[in-house]
Amino acid sequence: MPDFESNDSYLLTYYEQVLARMVTTIDDNSNGFRMDLIPMALSPDMGGQSLLLAMLALSSYHLGRVEDAIKYKIRAIKTLFKAFQSETTNKLSQFATCMMLCVYSVFDVSDLTWHLHLQGAKSIRAVLTNPERESLPFEFLSSWFNYHNTFSSFSQSAGIVFVDSVLDVQLPDQNDTTRKIIGCLGCSAELLGLISCINQLRALSDRHKWYPHNPTHEVLSFASLIRERLSNLNQEIQINDGKADGTVDHGRTVRTAEFYRIGALLYLYQVAPSQIIPEDAVQSLVNDGFAALNQMEVCTSPWPLFILACNVTTDLDRLRILHVLDTMDEKRRIGNYQIIRSVIQGVWKQEDLRADSKTPKRVDWRSLVDPGTCIPSFI
Repeated sequence: MPDFESNDSYLLTYYEQVLARMVTTIDDNSNGFRMDLIPMALSPDMGGQSLLLAMLALSSYHLGRVEDAIKYKIRAIKTLFKAFQSETTNKLSQFATCMMLCVYSVFDVSDLTWHLHLQGAKSIRAVLTNPERESLPFEFLSSWFNYHNTFSSFSQSAGIVFVDSVLDVQLPDQNDTTRKIIGCLGCSAELLGLISCINQLRALSDRHKWYPHNPTHEVLSFASLIRERLSNLNQEIQINDGKADGTVDHGRTVRTAEFYRIGALLYLYQVAPSQIIPEDAVQSLVNDGFAALNQMEVCTSPWPLFILACNVTTDLDRLRILHVLDTMDEKRRIGNYQIIRSVIQGVWKQEDLRADSKTPKRVDWRSLVDPGTCIPSFI
């Protein structure tokens, strides 16, 4: 176990008591941010040391100690680099460090390295041994990675596994396990998998330019299947009892998962052929989205909020979205929200400019973002 200075001990306590509970919707014995990562960070090898430093960087930043945060982050990266050179260092700790640095990038609006650290995590994940994949922490780490990777693919096509046809897209399993709400996702693994499928559908659309006039039968069938699965998906909450449990708000957990489901359907209708979109379905989902938001004290899920924002049509609804963002920014202090707000307002501005067009086209928000600057992570 590493020696602690009093400041380090305080920062680790802040991580355990505040941040590790803030970034999940289920703070029970399955909360890997506490139950898996902290023991890994307290291990003596360099992978554990780098993870600990990344945690301390995150705590420092969230407490407003920006200079300290940068110092911890630099030390974390240097220690991680040394760990890469060692054959004895735990690769799972290296994997976790890359993911923690991803989270740091989400919090720090000036840090543009989210995709870089995610690529590092992807490279480490690819070389993990079977025993490492069968170890207890891997289930949490894999879910955590899939969450970031899915929304990286949403932000830009670089992370999408390209396929030649929708027939090659692998749909997620449907069973009791995949329907279970996972705290670090905010939704179920099945729903996250369906969002990934929509990412691939969007990529195919961009490559083949088949919309909106000439979708193939396979595309129509595939989009309809995703619609039906999303429409009928019942995500379930399961709590693991244990001494280390925090406070679990069942209502908030279920509402957040439902908000993701609404967002996923709206996302599907952005990219799917118009033939599979039921009449008035989009406005009905927008109404459902606001109904879910009205039951939340603080929205903790920027991705479905962003999707909702891209589908509102009135100034009143725009003001409601901005109010939600204000509350998120005040209560959670995550820099990524500022980037998302800027993109949302850019989309609205373009929609207003196109409002008088006889055939207004949907604004592609990705065309408004410079890939070399702040790409929102939606985490």
